[in-house]
Amino acid sequence: MARSEFVSAAGKVFEFVKGIAQEVQDMGGGDEDLGRVLSERQLRRQIAELIMSDGGKRDENVFPVSMNYDLSVEVLIRVGEYNWSNSDITEKNFRSEENGTQSVELRLVHFNRVISSEDALKELDRMGLRPATLKELLTFGSTYKEEQRKHPIVALGSVSRDWRGRWFVADLLEVAGDRHLNLDGLESDWRERCRFAAVRK
Repeated sequence: MARSEFVSAAGKVFEFVKGIAQEVQDMGGGDEDLGRVLSERQLRRQIAELIMSDGGKRDENVFPVSMNYDLSVEVLIRVGEYNWSNSDITEKNFRSEENGTQSVELRLVHFNRVISSEDALKELDRMGLRPATLKELLTFGSTYKEEQRKHPIVALGSVSRDWRGRWFVADLLEVAGDRHLNLDGLESDWRERCRFAAVRK
């Protein structure tokens, strides 16, 4: 294969790297995150696949997020800068065994109908997806702050039980122009507008 003219042009390569670095910084990343491109071949492969897929166009329903599962729920809420958050969304109420750092592709699945949590979980499973956890939802919310203004986003992968024995899950939504982090009953039927955050198994 002939040598790429793009790769041969040092100026273009510099602008390419600069552009990626700026996007990483805009998402809250730093030098350590950028250094992973040099040290992790799989990450470079993922970047190349993203560029090559569909002419470089990103699937509107797929959002790459850099997860740090070691961060507490309280820290993730602060980073998200929500105008309001339910005070029952805490590390204590949503215990998790997740740990470490990982790049994750979070998908927003729209069933386009009123659906129960049980049926949504079955549909996700059939699609080869698992429901996103609370920490994944919070990281998504802090990375893509405007998405919840378009539609409510639900994470069925983490549940909390109140003193009455009722189960709840977290969701992101907009209320009167503000970004809210809310709790809703797991046994509720979800409105047609809702998107369900999910990750490939």
